[in-house]
Amino acid sequence: MPIKKLSAYFSGMAVIALLPLSVVTKQTSAIAGTIGTSSCPITATVAAPTDPQTVIDSFLNDTCTAITEPAGTTFYRYYSDTYPSGQPIPPGISAGRFLTTDQFNNSYDAIAQLALNPSITPNTAKYEEKVTFLAPITVYQGIAGPQPITGSTEYPGGAVQYFISGTDAFGSNITYTYFQTLATPEPSIILGAIAFLAIGIGIKRKLS
Repeated sequence: MPIKKLSAYFSGMAVIALLPLSVVTKQTSAIAGTIGTSSCPITATVAAPTDPQTVIDSFLNDTCTAITEPAGTTFYRYYSDTYPSGQPIPPGISAGRFLTTDQFNNSYDAIAQLALNPSITPNTAKYEEKVTFLAPITVYQGIAGPQPITGSTEYPGGAVQYFISGTDAFGSNITYTYFQTLATPEPSIILGAIAFLAIGIGIKRKLS
C-alpha cells in the first residue's frame, strides 16, 4: 500500500480519536453549488434535516443528477462499529442516506475514495452492507468530491456517490443487510510506514 495512503489513513484515525474535541469544518468545492438547481437538484426538503449545501458540497464540483431507480436495485453502504457517543453499532442495523455502487476490500480504500473526512464524519467504514430498494426511489448521483483536512493530507474521493431523502432512507421501501466486515492494515505495516516516513522527513531536512 502506498505510503501516502497510509499516512492519510492514520492521520484520519488520529482525528477520529479526537473528534469530540475538534471543530467540524465543511469542505468547499471549487464550483459553488446552488441549492435545488440543475447542477445538483437537492432541495432543503430532500436534504432535511441536514443542511442541503453540506450535501451538495460532498459531490465533486457540487454536481449531481436525480435518477429514479427501480425496485430491486442494490447499493452498498459503509459505516462505523460505534456511534459518536462511543456506543457499539451491531453490524447490519445501520440505516443511512449516502450510498455507493463501489465495493472495497478494506477500510482505508473506502475512507479515501468515499472521502470520509473525520473532521466532518466519524465514519470509519468498519462494515459494509447491502442496501436494496423495494420500490422505485429517487437517488441523487454524482462523484464523491475530495475532502481536505488540516495540513496536506487529503481524502481524494472518486467513488460513485448516491444520496437519498430521509423519508426514503428510513422508510419501509428499503432494506439494509449486513455484507461483510472490512479489513484494516496490520500493525506491522503501520509501524513500518511511520518509520519510513520519519526517515524520509529527516533526510529531507538534512538536505534542505
